[in-house]
Amino acid sequence: MKLNRSAGFTLMEIMIVVAVIAVLALALLPNLLSSRQAVQDSSIEASLQRAMTAQEVFHARCGTYFAGSSTSSTRCPSASAGSEWARIYQDTDPNVTITNHSSNDATSYCVQASHTADSARVLHISGSTTGQPSRGIGSCS
Repeated sequence: MKLNRSAGFTLMEIMIVVAVIAVLALALLPNLLSSRQAVQDSSIEASLQRAMTAQEVFHARCGTYFAGSSTSSTRCPSASAGSEWARIYQDTDPNVTITNHSSNDATSYCVQASHTADSARVLHISGSTTGQPSRGIGSCS
C-alpha cells in the first residue's frame, strides 16, 4: 500500500526549528545586554571627562572647585559662579546625570554620573589640587 504524503512540514520539524532558534537567541542575549551596558558606560565616561576638565578650568579661573550655586571665591563671587560654570561646562548628553561635590576647603572635588536607563549604576571621578584624578564605581563618599 502506498502512503499519500502531502507537501509541507510536520509539527515535529517545526518544533525542532523553533527550539534551535530559541537556543541561538538565548546564546546571544548576554552579548546584547553587555554591549548595551558598555555603550552606557562610555557615555558616562565621556560626560565625566568633560566635567573633570570643566572642574580644572573652573579652578584655574576661580581658585576653587565648583560645588553648586553657593560656590564663591574672591576671584569668582557666588553671583557669577553659576554662570561661569555654565559657560565652562556644557554637556550635551541628556541621558547622563552629573552631580558635583567639593570639599569644604575647596582643594578637591568629586563628580559622579549615572545613566537614566540604569540610575543604580554610578561612576565617579575625583581630583584635587595635589594629585591625579582617579575613577571609580559608586557614588562620591
